[in-house]
Parts: sequence; C-alpha cells; structure tokens
Amino acid sequence: MKKLILLVFVFSNILYGCTIFNIQDYNQSILVGRSFDWSIDSGSINFISSSRDNNGIVIISQRGVDMPYEGMNDKGLFVGISAVPSTSTPINIFKPIRKSLEMVKIVLQKADTLNSALEIFSKYMVIFGEFLGNPLVHFKK
Repeated sequence: MKKLILLVFVFSNILYGCTIFNIQDYNQSILVGRSFDWSIDSGSINFISSSRDNNGIVIISQRGVDMPYEGMNDKGLFVGISAVPSTSTPINIFKPIRKSLEMVKIVLQKADTLNSALEIFSKYMVIFGEFLGNPLVHFKK
C-alpha cells in the first residue's frame, strides 16, 4: 500500500492574491471585475466630487480614503492594484515619494487617459512593500 505524506507549511506572512479582468462588448462598453483575496476586513466606497483641479472619482478602500486599492474617475479611467509575490522600488531621491496605494487616488484625480496616468506615475518614486503596511502590489497598463 502506498502512503501519501502531506506537508503543510505555515508562513508568517499573509499571502495576498487577486485578479483584475475586463471585457469589452461590441457596443464598446467596458466592464471591469476583480477577485479580492486580501482580507475579511470591511471596506468602504467613497465618492469624491470633481473640483476645478481634480476629476470626480469613486474609490474603494480598506485602509482609508487616501489609500484606495481601486477606483474610476469621471473620465472613465480605471486604476486597480494587483498583489504580487515580490517587487522592488527603483530609487530616485529627486522625485516625490508616494506609497503604492496612494497613487490610485492621485492618478484618478489628475489623469484623463492611460497616457496621462503613465506620465503621472513617472513623476513619483513609488514605494512598494509590506514594511509600510501595504501589500506587495503592481500596476500594469
């Protein structure tokens, strides 16, 4: 008789995982969805009106209105973060420093298009990592 040995490893770090997907129909409507496997903590949906300097946005967060993990602005731009097993921060001391989750709100408030969002990202040194109380995430165009 063969025996199966199952080894279970318990990691002290929380393993995060998520998937973001989109679909575009023939009428050019775009739907965005995601799985969210980070936490059982409650979250919030925040609606922030447009102003002279900022787009109107809706953001979803668990860590406060300034640290959302996804959202969309009134121009139709969607930004969402996905967890990854590891990441690194390119160091540039000449750029303002922002945490990865802060960038969601900054980009949504200021960008109208994907290209303008990428331009905004390039203006900051974005810090990634759990040592700041954030999951390891990435942004992908």
